[in-house]
Amino acid sequence: GIRLSRAGGGGVVLGHSLATRSVLAAMSGERWEALGFLRDALRYSADKGDLPMLSVAYAYGIQTLVLLDEHPAAARFAGYAASPLMTALSNLPAQEGPHLANAVAKAKEVIGQAAFDLAVAETAALDPGQPAIQSALGDLEALLAARSASRS
Repeated sequence: GIRLSRAGGGGVVLGHSLATRSVLAAMSGERWEALGFLRDALRYSADKGDLPMLSVAYAYGIQTLVLLDEHPAAARFAGYAASPLMTALSNLPAQEGPHLANAVAKAKEVIGQAAFDLAVAETAALDPGQPAIQSALGDLEALLAARSASRS
């Protein structure tokens, strides 16, 4: 489905597919691929203007980042997902709720409740339009930059 959508086929669920694939890649230990899929999910959802899709990308992003042991970034993504607009528009499948709750709990455990709450407050306060999207993409680009640095 991802290849077809990227080739010009119906992109109705591409953002969802990319976000889901980010979790699967993280589960398989494919760090760079997981971050790339997540970045592409955010970009596609934002470019399409599909805010419910974007809210799902943020939620899957929390899970992806926890699986990659990027707990501070996961806390920031929890804030993006917790903005009032994203919360109202969220259409994360019900069966994903426990996975999301477990990821949030793990991030809180690792970085501490106070640091988690601060990160969430900072990112949830951003305008859910371009400021939040650009911030989230910046978070991912910073993580992806580590790949370039490790190759040098």
